[in-house]
Amino acid sequence: MMGTKEKLLISGLKLYAKKGLNGVTLDDILEDSNVKKGSFYHFFKNKDQLLEESLQKYFMPIVQARDEKLKSSALPFRELVESFYLDMPSELESMLHDMIGENTVRPNDIGILMLETMRTRKYSSASFFMNQGRIRDILIEKIVREQLAGRLPGSISSSDIATLIVTCGEGALYLSTWNTTLYSNEDTLKVCFHHLWNYLDHMENV
Repeated sequence: MMGTKEKLLISGLKLYAKKGLNGVTLDDILEDSNVKKGSFYHFFKNKDQLLEESLQKYFMPIVQARDEKLKSSALPFRELVESFYLDMPSELESMLHDMIGENTVRPNDIGILMLETMRTRKYSSASFFMNQGRIRDILIEKIVREQLAGRLPGSISSSDIATLIVTCGEGALYLSTWNTTLYSNEDTLKVCFHHLWNYLDHMENV
């Protein structure tokens, strides 16, 4: 049986994802969760604390699971990198469903929510940069192995290649998050990585 605090956290996540940071009132959360105002203030000081705890509880485990998948995968490097970003929306949707049950939250809405909170909430921007650091560290370790095997150019530092990969992957995801009509997630990622791999292959032969 779902507890009162969990009801509030799930309602907060769903409503903020659908309506944005400035579109959710306390009454919205109470109505969606069927929880009284007194119970809300028993668990949270304000809506911002609810949002922070909701993102920590339901989003950070997804980030950590994906990081571990990137680290432990035995896929060929380029295939692994592309699948890591291509599969992000479907994995986010599936993992949210596993955690909160019937999931009406769209991956794009979560993406926009994360972009909003990164710009306006210190806890979210700090978590984002920590996650980016973990991804870069995992990539650098794999890139060094690729360089030693002659599959990536040694003339470019592993750190710079990791930066190119993260910029390519995250940039394509952000474009498709903001405007799904103009930018297909899959098509944008494929174009980005096509040009990135071509550039690295060219540098390898210089």
